[in-house]
Amino acid sequence: MRREDSSTVLTVIFSLLISLCITTEVEARTLVQVCSSSCGDIQNISYPFRLKGDPAGCGDPDYELSCENNKTIFEFHRGNYYVRQISYEKQTIRVVDVNLASGSCGLPNRSLSLSEVNGDSRYRGFVYNIYTNFVNCSTVISDPSYRQVPCLSGNTSHVYVIYDDYRASGFHDSCVFISMVPTVHVSGKYPSYGAIQKLLETGFDLGWSVECRDCLESGDSCVITKWEIPLQYECDRPGQILSTLLSTLDSTLESFILGTQILEENSGENFFELCQATRCGKKGPIIRYPFRLNTQPSFCGREGFELSCSGDNTLLRLPFSGNYYIQQIIYTHATISIMHVNDTKCPLQSLLSLNLSNSQFYVGYSEQFSLKTFTVVNCTEKDAWSATDKTLVGPIDCIGDEKILVYVTDASASMDKLPSPCRTYQTAEILTPCESDLRRAIERLLRTREIFIQWLDSGTCVACEKSGNHCGFNATGNETICYPNRQKPKAEETHDLQKQLEFLHLEIVNVPLFI
Repeated sequence: MRREDSSTVLTVIFSLLISLCITTEVEARTLVQVCSSSCGDIQNISYPFRLKGDPAGCGDPDYELSCENNKTIFEFHRGNYYVRQISYEKQTIRVVDVNLASGSCGLPNRSLSLSEVNGDSRYRGFVYNIYTNFVNCSTVISDPSYRQVPCLSGNTSHVYVIYDDYRASGFHDSCVFISMVPTVHVSGKYPSYGAIQKLLETGFDLGWSVECRDCLESGDSCVITKWEIPLQYECDRPGQILSTLLSTLDSTLESFILGTQILEENSGENFFELCQATRCGKKGPIIRYPFRLNTQPSFCGREGFELSCSGDNTLLRLPFSGNYYIQQIIYTHATISIMHVNDTKCPLQSLLSLNLSNSQFYVGYSEQFSLKTFTVVNCTEKDAWSATDKTLVGPIDCIGDEKILVYVTDASASMDKLPSPCRTYQTAEILTPCESDLRRAIERLLRTREIFIQWLDSGTCVACEKSGNHCGFNATGNETICYPNRQKPKAEETHDLQKQLEFLHLEIVNVPLFI
């Protein structure tokens, strides 16, 4: 059989399998049995929730609860929580850590971070919550925001709880982080330990969306379209997954056959001959290791770094967020700037919907970048927040509407001054140049539409690139290599470098977007 015929047969078989899987999944999720269960105080456990042991057609397996000793148990990221309340109207579930449910002195059953919640496709984040941190200090702390936990403190060890804090760092020098737990927000500065105990006993709220879950698991991006409770979402589908799979199957088979034939030829010296730097269009970023184009052999790049060309645009697909255009690749800092392919109105919306789970990318502190954690606040009155408050950015017109005004504020800022017509809705992170504050970071995002993310690097390739050389891969030795760059940079490489230096080192003065 000729290779063309074999490829055609494989394509037909592959398409039938994909169609069968999609049809089966849709049918399974459509045939939802209408049923209700109860456990203790929770009397109406119905779709999407179900109790363990319910008939197979009841509820959604991703939202399964259990009943133990007449208490409804919610298992979340290896931690156990009691269910306090389920609101089907608001699409929220209130839960409390099992160790904190009785209001007794102690630590949570498990620390729960912001990234764990934001990376979970089933739940779309906290509602009206902030964080409470537990720290262990070797000395007595006189800071009024530090409240001592009496049952855990002694002569040489002092455990404190800090309410109204999103950070797991920046503590006093003698303190180390123990755990953090979401907590309902109330106004008031420096509550007592007894008051914090009561808040922890109350629990915290999580919002859910089955539609968003399905959207994210299909590889698309889920964005908020209406900010009133319950939040409304829309599945942003940049393209049909099935057609993309079928259209690229032939080229994938060709690449596999080609890669098998020349894999043994890939030694350190000829890697750069087999995997030459390329780009999409004349102005696209240069593509080289760890990235590769989908038309190049697989060994030319790392897993998870495959790119494609859409016209002159360089395309990156993130497993849970969909397709993004890459605008810059900064090899010396393992950083790229991206823009969602369908982002025509509001880049902040794209940032809030960004999910880097199951990818090779993350956001964090580095030599040239810092991480800003911010909170999105919605207000129903125009003058609810003082215009002189320097911690406030907004209102951001591209998200809000006539009824809802959307602001951004530093997540470390105290929420005790939050006006009554305002509510916190989501906390997120933005990667920004070290010298930039949150205001400038948000203004730059709205102006340029660029979102910066980093890729995981052991440091070998970054050090190689900073020395003026190029990083590659030796398949024979299964190791990265640093190969001398003996050629003078081409004009397009010089242009890319100038753009990166302009961003990383120069002060860009712009008219403020918010006054």
